[in-house]
Amino acid sequence: MNGARINTAYGTISQYKDMIETIRAAADIPIIVDIKGPEIRLRTRANRTVKKGDVLSAGFKNEPISFSRNFLNNVDAGDNILIDNGKLRMRITEKHENTLKLVALTPGEIDDGKGVNIPGKKLTIPTLSPRDREMLSLAKEKDVEFIALSFTRNARDLENLKKQAHGFNGATIAKIENSEGVNNFNQILNLADGIMIARGDLGVEIEP
Repeated sequence: MNGARINTAYGTISQYKDMIETIRAAADIPIIVDIKGPEIRLRTRANRTVKKGDVLSAGFKNEPISFSRNFLNNVDAGDNILIDNGKLRMRITEKHENTLKLVALTPGEIDDGKGVNIPGKKLTIPTLSPRDREMLSLAKEKDVEFIALSFTRNARDLENLKKQAHGFNGATIAKIENSEGVNNFNQILNLADGIMIARGDLGVEIEP
């Protein structure tokens, strides 16, 4: 093992601190703090099985089923939403002020924390969440070697990251995992110190 990647999508600040200290004690290898960036995850109060044809409502705040980021203005009825690397495929049938009505195109599971993809749509959600900014502070405090930005869409995302990470002495990795990132690859490459191809989400978003 010649490097350690810490995924900050699931744990707590104290857990990440413990991980960094454990890695430092075990080996002299670089650490990558992977921040979520403009990714979207499913939030649900109770996991459930969905059958093909089931109709669900999902919102953007504290509804029983909701999304971690608000993309309401970027989608319309007829757009598809893919959950858990495309295992559950849903289509928007109605769009209301704060909610979406979805119909299941395939059977699958509604599980808290699963990734969400919206193929072919340009999302205007902010590059960084308040939690991401906490992760940047941790990366600076612990002097890690790399920050990786999930779902890098364009050069502006990297510019925002570097502005927020002012004082960080390490390098920046751009994770390419949607069609917008592929289309803007050259401009991203000009600003990033490294590229990571996130084949899971990218494979859901576009054809090989």
